[in-house]
Amino acid sequence: MKALILLPIYGYPFAGFGRVVSAMTHSLQKQDILVHLGVFGTPYDSIWPIEEFGLPPDKIFKAFPYRLSKRQRLAGIVESIFYFIHKLDYDLIIDAVYNSLIGFCDLGYVHVPSRCSFKDILKKFNVAQTFSFDRLLIRARKVVANSSWTAKLVEQEFRIKCEVLHPPIKTFTCSCHEKENIVLGLGRIAPDKNWEEFIKIAKRVKQKINVKFIIAGKVVYSQDFYRSYYEKIKLLGKDVVTIIANPTEQEKIKLLCKSKVLLHTFHGEHFGLAVAEAMLAGVVPVVYMDGGCGKT
Repeated sequence: MKALILLPIYGYPFAGFGRVVSAMTHSLQKQDILVHLGVFGTPYDSIWPIEEFGLPPDKIFKAFPYRLSKRQRLAGIVESIFYFIHKLDYDLIIDAVYNSLIGFCDLGYVHVPSRCSFKDILKKFNVAQTFSFDRLLIRARKVVANSSWTAKLVEQEFRIKCEVLHPPIKTFTCSCHEKENIVLGLGRIAPDKNWEEFIKIAKRVKQKINVKFIIAGKVVYSQDFYRSYYEKIKLLGKDVVTIIANPTEQEKIKLLCKSKVLLHTFHGEHFGLAVAEAMLAGVVPVVYMDGGCGKT
């Protein structure tokens, strides 16, 4: 039996994307299923670079050679094409990032639903977003979401019912039991994580009490957009926040075990791997009261 996992994102499959693909690959391989991974516009050597992802798929190939613009939302259409191309070769086709909610596949995993922009396109052409038309865009036999909050959002916005399948959380044990006065921010160094607010809070708190603020997360140096944002955050947090770029898994666990508070400034986080890992380490999470980590 053969399975194809499509990864329709450009760049390194960090955080939830990577964890889900890894878990899917591992689960299928345990059932003696041959697993192929089709990537979109991403170099082969950057798709499975660290050991924490476990054994790689049996084959990684470039299913689509170009980067898909987020504004164009072409992912679902392209995925549909490749479903038809490969459906005779594979017994099971999984879309590991089924955010567009468009495309032919057997299983679609929703991290952050993005069909709302498609609604805006329809409005420009005076096309009504009716239930019947909406149903025509769904072709996944099974749709699952990363949290009950995401599932509720998908049902409310797009009238699609889906089950919940949380991203896997790797368990660990803290070797040290002494907590330090550290407020930790954990996650990608990217604009959507709202690190400006983290630094703003740090500046106000440090005027009153002696607390160390640390931001630790992945920096995508190969992409100008992320690199320039990282430089901006470094400058903004100078002398206030310590920034640790691209910590190893061991370094991340050590930071979690030493910290007392996790400050998560993402507004409307759909799941929040960092929040779940913080609770595992006995860290008190402070989150925006909305999203997968603020409501469920």
